[in-house]
Amino acid sequence: VIRSRNQLYIVMEYSPHGDFYQILTNRNRFSETEAKHYFRQLINGLQFIHSKGIYHGDIKLENLLFYDDKILKISDFGCSDYLRNGSFIESTSGSALYTDP
Repeated sequence: VIRSRNQLYIVMEYSPHGDFYQILTNRNRFSETEAKHYFRQLINGLQFIHSKGIYHGDIKLENLLFYDDKILKISDFGCSDYLRNGSFIESTSGSALYTDP
């Protein structure tokens, strides 16, 4: 985000291949090899942000973006927060449609 006196600019990254939900809707399924490839990327990405003391708070198909058709990126950190002193998360976050009953 860049703010000037009269303007507010939000710079976002472009995902040319869409999100995981769009890809899965169009393809219906992945081979086991492809699924392992993307799952490994997701776990590595989560492991990295957790190592920085951050939790995402809204992991869902629409927040997993495709780049170059083989690279998965985690997006939308609007519900993320810092973990404090290794304690459990006490606040509710995420998309209402995806919360458990």
